[in-house]
Amino acid sequence: MRLVIFVTIQKLSDMRKLILCSLFLLSASSLWAQSTAAKNTLKKGKTLGFSFTFHDFATASELKSDGLSSVLTDKDWMKTARMTPGLALSYTSGISDHLDVMTRFGGAILKYPVPGRAKPTSDKLLMEVDVNLNIKLLTDAYTVVPYFSVGAGASTWGGYATAYIPMGAGLQIRLAESTHILLQSQYRAPVTTNNGARHMFWGMGITSNIGKK
Repeated sequence: MRLVIFVTIQKLSDMRKLILCSLFLLSASSLWAQSTAAKNTLKKGKTLGFSFTFHDFATASELKSDGLSSVLTDKDWMKTARMTPGLALSYTSGISDHLDVMTRFGGAILKYPVPGRAKPTSDKLLMEVDVNLNIKLLTDAYTVVPYFSVGAGASTWGGYATAYIPMGAGLQIRLAESTHILLQSQYRAPVTTNNGARHMFWGMGITSNIGKK
């Protein structure tokens, strides 16, 4: 009789351990699933953007010849008279919480200083397309998100084609759940130096979700 009671108690103890272990595993699985789901919601969806852009060839030239400290001291880089306005459309999609890929197509009517050529006397249409990797320092859970960007692009002006590497930084400011203001500054270094001119690029625009959040 004592043996039967002992065996029964032992079985109940083992069952209790099994139940507690199962509850622990279920709780851990639930927490992991919630954490993963929360993480996935921070990845940016498909967004379409529109922006006003500005090209500045003079400041980029002075950066090369005079250096950064001289350019900052003179403060000429802040003058809009040096900049040529343009427009751009962008498409952005997140690949992780901190990485977005942005494709941008833009245009501006300006005098492009083609290296080794006479200074242009008339304005022509500059068309450009580039792909940028935006490396965000914070996730989209924050209202203001600073980021760095690097990419590759190509442009054409007056029959001259060139490739360039855009490098810069920016701010993403949330207006609504899936709508943001983007402020961006880039230094664009030409890959094909026989046709391409280095220049500064500025962008101010708005993006909004167009697909599944």
